Amino acid sequence: MKTENTMSNSISTLLLRNLNDVFGENDPVRRRAAIEEIFHEDAVFYDPKGGEFRGRDEIDRIAGVIKATHPDFEYQPLFPPEELGDAGRVRWVSGTPGKPPAYAGTDFIVARNGRIASDLRWSHKSVKAKNVDEHRAKKEQPERDVSVGEHEQATDQLSQKDDDIEM
Repeated sequence: MKTENTMSNSISTLLLRNLNDVFGENDPVRRRAAIEEIFHEDAVFYDPKGGEFRGRDEIDRIAGVIKATHPDFEYQPLFPPEELGDAGRVRWVSGTPGKPPAYAGTDFIVARNGRIASDLRWSHKSVKAKNVDEHRAKKEQPERDVSVGEHEQATDQLSQKDDDIEM
């Protein structure tokens, strides 16, 4: 009988590890170790292009595919992760360090027993950001050339505070 380590992680820790240790990791061995630690065996990842990937093997495969498209890119959270019950979100930008971000997005997760059960990602291809720290200081997100009506609906449901972020 197989037993899993039931290490419990906070929602914020899961969000940040998912960004950096899974989708931001170039090394497949380290990426797989992180997936084993933070994802449920039956977890599902919903890709912004419409893909649905079930289980750790599929999540590992798609994370590697996504990272291979931009191996030099790094994720940078715009704000600390937000938590609501067993769910949370983190808003981020990604790009080559030292250059303006290439795109932005938001990850939403639902956790079960300290591990990710569902991971939903929204990404926005076009970002007009000169300085991420400047946006953080103003509590704004980078401007985007995208329609974000559905994104705003989902984030409004999760966030119950007015954080004055323009989308």
